[in-house]
Amino acid sequence: MTIGAIGLLANCIIISTLTVALSVPVATRRVQIVFLAWLVAVLYSNSNLGPVAGFLAVSRIPLAPLAACYNFGATGTMSWYDLLMLALAVGYVVGLALLAEFWLARRDLLLQ
Repeated sequence: MTIGAIGLLANCIIISTLTVALSVPVATRRVQIVFLAWLVAVLYSNSNLGPVAGFLAVSRIPLAPLAACYNFGATGTMSWYDLLMLALAVGYVVGLALLAEFWLARRDLLLQ
């Protein structure tokens, strides 16, 4: 039960960190549009069987840690692969937080 909670909590932390990193004061409009275009490519490659979807299947690779964390959150069992994906998910959170800090430092905002 605890392993399952760790898996689902990891996904929630990744999504909340991504939300903060892509929020309006941190990310630019271009970054938000590129992220949404990537998300459309992922969803299209997962729902269609055409030749373009096969080409766009590479865009699903960054979602592997999220899928693995959800899987061991749902099943409650963890393998070495799941442990590696959990470590990669922690790396996503740290990387997104550092990226958000870098983007916010580059912005010229008056927040007083």
